[in-house]
Amino acid sequence: MKKNLLTGFLAVIVAASLAGCGGSPASTTNTGGNDAAANSDTPQTVPQDQSTDDEDDIADGQSTVHSSVDSLDELKAEVEGYVESQLTDIRSTYDTLVASIGSYDAYVQNIDSVEAFYDGVITNTSSICVQLRQYSIDYANLIVSTDEKYSDQYDDLEEIYDVVYDDAGEQIYDEIYDGVLSDAYDDFYDGVVADGYDTVPYDDWSDVHSQEYDLWSDTRSDVYDLWSDCRSDIYDFWSDVRSDVYSEDDEDTQNDIADFQEDVNDLMTE
Repeated sequence: MKKNLLTGFLAVIVAASLAGCGGSPASTTNTGGNDAAANSDTPQTVPQDQSTDDEDDIADGQSTVHSSVDSLDELKAEVEGYVESQLTDIRSTYDTLVASIGSYDAYVQNIDSVEAFYDGVITNTSSICVQLRQYSIDYANLIVSTDEKYSDQYDDLEEIYDVVYDDAGEQIYDEIYDGVLSDAYDDFYDGVVADGYDTVPYDDWSDVHSQEYDLWSDTRSDVYDLWSDCRSDIYDFWSDVRSDVYSEDDEDTQNDIADFQEDVNDLMTE
């Protein structure tokens, strides 16, 4: 898949928000933390990337890539590369955002960009999970289309479990749910927002503090649901196809693959 639009979308929102306050955009360095703005009350801007065709993909629903590789090793490398790329993009976008918000005032003035980030995490997690379902189908199609014995196909189908369900699934949990979103709690809710307690009227601070917690909590809950549903679907598909191959039932195998492909297609239009 092409690079998601999260970074570009986030930058547009930040630029617009600052323009409305009379600020002028300034480029920043992606530092991976909030040290760059830690001693400043002036909000930093997030640099804008070039827009991509992904804008059309998200406007019309999610999209997936059907792998066209010829071997299990190549498919494994493709899955691993895809997941790593997507997670790196999310982390990079978050690091840029954190570097631009080093104080309570900066957070308040950039609240739109924070909301956009949380929305983007949900959108990107959903896209990753849909693509992982598609990769499971690609694995099944590649394996059952060979001339190997059913017993060998049965063994090869373990790749779906190992590469997609287990490895990729754990990466999503570790890097998004228990990674960047845990960092967001520390950096925002328990960080710059908490710091505002002694600097602004309590009622104002309480509203912002509660809003940040709701944004974080809702996003984390949505990400968990997306991740859990994805793994459950992939596990059920893997189990069904493996059972069909074990029974040497080609018709049921193809029906299960077709049914799951229809499910994935439906997810892309939601």
